[in-house]
Amino acid sequence: MAKWTESAKAEWKAYGQRLRNQLNGSEADSAEVEEDIKRHVDEEMHATGLTVVDAEQLRSILTRIGELETPQETEAGNSAKTSGPSNKKQKSETFAQFRFGLLVLTSVVWPLIVLVIEVVTRMCTALVFDPMPSIWHAFVLFGIPVGNLLALLRLKNTSATQPHWVSLLVSFNVGVSLVYTLFFMPLLPIGVLGIVIWGFGLLPLA
Repeated sequence: MAKWTESAKAEWKAYGQRLRNQLNGSEADSAEVEEDIKRHVDEEMHATGLTVVDAEQLRSILTRIGELETPQETEAGNSAKTSGPSNKKQKSETFAQFRFGLLVLTSVVWPLIVLVIEVVTRMCTALVFDPMPSIWHAFVLFGIPVGNLLALLRLKNTSATQPHWVSLLVSFNVGVSLVYTLFFMPLLPIGVLGIVIWGFGLLPLA
């Protein structure tokens, strides 16, 4: 568990006081709400690997989970402060989903499509060289998009500690990709020019 500095403790105490003032008169239990936010803060610190947290880091964590701002003294200020973090958190989640979808498209879907095209047409084998001269090469190449998908699904869960096999899997995929990148590097200029011809120029770029 991360150690809190005196400045972090003071920051949390001030935040808790503002939170209690905000919820005063409402049906919500301020102690329960504060405990729930504290739990989210602890999870975020654990996920980021912090061992010592100061006031600035605490404010940063509260900002990320959408709980930094507390309402002003007026009801109008309370309404604005309540909706602001929620909207910010929603935008952050939307961007995270878009980024995850883009990663799946570029590291899973597209390489898998290219491999299937090569298996069916043997285009690269006929024109340049055989990227899958044996069944073991095929297993390795088809394992890359599958491994990427497993790693992405695991990394999507940011609140959990990632096992070592994720790092090993990513390192293996990167190594294989670098080897084939060197083989296909002479074709990259041709691939860029070939994009305008039925999109086939994207095949060597995968």
